[in-house]
Amino acid sequence: MGLWFLTAAIAGVLAGYVAALTAAPAGISAPNQTLPIYSHVFLEIGISTAIVALIMLATAPALTRVIQGESQSPQSPEGSPSL
Repeated sequence: MGLWFLTAAIAGVLAGYVAALTAAPAGISAPNQTLPIYSHVFLEIGISTAIVALIMLATAPALTRVIQGESQSPQSPEGSPSL
């Protein structure tokens, strides 16, 4: 439950950061004048997401081995017949 609240808190902080980045300067209300601001921010978000995805793609096999408990040298489990 604590992790749920921590995730919600981090999401709130990130949402505030994105909102601050997309704030239009004073006096600009035309949508076509604010479009470059929004485009730039969402391009940065997309690039960041792509970088994280590539890092996860590269580390996924190692994480899978760690989660499954496999070591570097495979050993036969106790009690299993040897061939």
